[in-house]
Amino acid sequence: MSLTTSHLRVHGEDILEEAPGFTTTHLGLAKASGTIEYPLSALVSHALYQPIRKGLPRLEARQFISIYLVDASHNITLLKFAELDFN
Repeated sequence: MSLTTSHLRVHGEDILEEAPGFTTTHLGLAKASGTIEYPLSALVSHALYQPIRKGLPRLEARQFISIYLVDASHNITLLKFAELDFN
């Protein structure tokens, strides 16, 4: 369950009401202990700092492109299309 999902909760959904605290705590601990490696650690840091839904879509896309570029499993065609779309 992500931080974004928990922001869509309505009153009375107990699991989703507990999700932000649980997720933030556990992601913060995993990041601090060094169990999450780059580039995933960069995404976790950003998600803890600012949820995607609160950011500007174009700026979020640009940041994700730069992180995805250094990911060893990136798809070069998808990356080229994303860069073309952004530019």
